[in-house]
This record gives sequence, C-alpha cells and structure tokens, in this order.
Amino acid sequence: MVERGQPDDDFRNRAIAMLIERMLSEDTRPAPEIWVGALESWWAWEGNAGGRVILSARRLHDRPSMAGRGMLRQAVVPVFLDSGAFSELTKFDGWKWPVHDFAEFVRTACKVLGTVKHAGIQDWMCEPHMLAKTGLTVEEHQRRTVANFCLLRRCWPSVPWLPTLQGHTVADYMRCAQMYRDQRVELDAFDLVGLGSVCRRSRTLEIEHVIREVKAGLPMRTRLHGFGVKSEGNLLACWGLASVDSMAWSRRARGMEQDLRAALGLPVDAPSDLVMSATPEALDAIDIDLADFWAWKQEVCPKTAAVSLEYAEAWRMRQTMALAAKLVDEIFNPAPVVRLEVPAAPAQLSRPAPLQLALGW
Repeated sequence: MVERGQPDDDFRNRAIAMLIERMLSEDTRPAPEIWVGALESWWAWEGNAGGRVILSARRLHDRPSMAGRGMLRQAVVPVFLDSGAFSELTKFDGWKWPVHDFAEFVRTACKVLGTVKHAGIQDWMCEPHMLAKTGLTVEEHQRRTVANFCLLRRCWPSVPWLPTLQGHTVADYMRCAQMYRDQRVELDAFDLVGLGSVCRRSRTLEIEHVIREVKAGLPMRTRLHGFGVKSEGNLLACWGLASVDSMAWSRRARGMEQDLRAALGLPVDAPSDLVMSATPEALDAIDIDLADFWAWKQEVCPKTAAVSLEYAEAWRMRQTMALAAKLVDEIFNPAPVVRLEVPAAPAQLSRPAPLQLALGW
C-alpha cells in the first residue's frame, strides 16, 4: 500500500499518464486545458494542430489571408476566438473597433469556422499600466466590461460570448461578479468564465492566491479561464483554472533560438541556414540541451521555431505533462496555503532562462 506523501515512482508515473490522457480528451479535466495561441489562422483547418487553438479576432480582421493560405475556412479543431482586447487597449488606450462591426465580424467568423467554443468580449483589463493609459478607474473598466457582454449577448445571441471578470484585487473581482448578478447574469450557468488581468503577473504566489480566493467567492460550478499566460511558471500557478491560453511557446522558442545562436558564436539575427550549417565540432562544444534543440530543428523545423506549429504542439504536450505531474504531487504532498496582499503594481515579466528541453519545449 502506498502511503500518503510517499508514492513509488511506478505509481506516480501511471497516475501522471492517466491524467494526461484525461487532460487531452474532451471530458471534464482535472487540470487546465491549454489553448495554444496560433500565429496563423490556417492552423485551425489544415489538420496538423494537435488540439485547441486560440485565434485573435483583431488579427483575423486585419490579416484575412494569413500566410497566403486564403480566407477563413471550416476548422477541424476547437477554436477560441479572442477579441484582442490587450492589443486594442495597448495601442489605442481604449476600444477603437466599433461594437457593431466587431460583433458582426465575430458572428461571421464563428459561422465559417464552425468549431468556435468561446468568443472573447470587448473587455477592459485592469492592470495598473492599463488604468494609466485610459485614465479610468478599475470600477469603470469593470462597468464597461459587463455592459459590453450584456449588449453582445442581447444583440448577437448566436455567438458563444464569454463573460469575463476583470479586476486587480480579489475584492475587485467579487465586485465585478456582483455587477453581472445585478444584470441577472448567473456566471455558473456558462460553460466557462474569463478571468482577466491575472496570468500576466510576475509573482506565481500572487497568481495562485487570486485564483484560489476568486474561485472560493464564486458558485462552485463556475469554471474559470485564464487569459494570456506568459511563462511556464505562470502556467503551473494556474493549475486551479479550467483552462488557459498562451503564446508562451513562441516566447520560449525565441529564447531558445537566441541562446543557440549565442552558443554557436553567431549574431542574434543570424539566418537559419547559417545556424543549421553548424559543424559537429561546434555542436560538441555547446550545452547538450541546445545541441538537442539543434537536432530537433534539423529533423522537424530548420527555420525559426518561434513560428512553428510543430514546436507549439511539442510545447503543449510538455506543459500538459508538467501540469499532470504537479497535480499528482499536490495530491500526495499538498502545499501549505499562502495568503498574501496583492501589490498595487505587478512587476514586469522577464524572459525566462533556458530550461531543460524536457520541460522547456
């Protein structure tokens, strides 16, 4: 019999394998499902994506023929259609895209793609730097977020709009939830509820704290989605959510490409052909993880991995494995609950250092 806190390796590995199978299925998951940020829309319909992808509505609108592969088509994998709110507010200090034009574009995209499970609304993030750009308060950002959801749901009911909670502190999120209730929107009646302005924070303990306390303050059946996870560490901190989306795979790939060039003594902007022409002697002299990365590129993706669907899928599987391992470890050795105050302004994220390829891909 395996005692609590002391699982043998075989039992732990079998438990992880079982969880990975569940997490990659369409069933209810014990850990977050991962929506991989797609750089190109054709990832959704050419049949090579290994699972769920998230597309930016703004990017689709501005670049309808991404990579020269034509207009939108019927997708073959589940699609999450993101509104592009972070980019919109960053560039324009508010929503420049008129709500009617936005909603009509999303409605049409949902109809053509055919597999859209969730569509992001025109929400207003509440990070301190966003408030500084708009000159508005957290409460006003929340009011506009809730009002936009109610308008979109009323006027375009065929679209699977995602109600989204915005805020910065736990009390902020609870106030936003109350705003929805005041509009007779019961969040636990939806398949998923967005949780904004959390996953880009730099402190993993802060992320875990906000997620845990917000979940505790909502109806038990409420399933939360974390937007824009920026790093592998942040992803592991989000394991209490139902799902997350992330472009961290591309960020990781860019870092690996830079580190590989530096190790080979090449400029950071050295062309891929030069990188792939490295001699055996040069490869013997570099870190084994970078040498393995070079070998993977040689076999799968000689060009930059930062735009590679193959790299994105390898990254998805590695993170699924890491989440499953964390869940198993939490079952046998639960971490103590740490309660903390959320700071007024989160620190800026820095690029993570190279990890072992077994975890970093």
